[in-house]
Amino acid sequence: KPEGEQLPVTYAGPFKDCKDEVIRAFEREYLTRLLSKAQGNIAKAARDAGLDRKHLYSLLHKYELAKSNDE
Repeated sequence: KPEGEQLPVTYAGPFKDCKDEVIRAFEREYLTRLLSKAQGNIAKAARDAGLDRKHLYSLLHKYELAKSNDE
């Protein structure tokens, strides 16, 4: 993917709504790439991101990126 892509936001409406839209897009993309790089290993992904594993799980569930089987 090319660097410096345009942000996925409409720039229409209140600032806070636009900002939240950008943050959601960033978080989802970041988590997707993080999991891919860690080959699905949640513990490694959490270490790589500098996040607590439980917080990472909550983010993954928020974006429906978590696997349904609990280990």
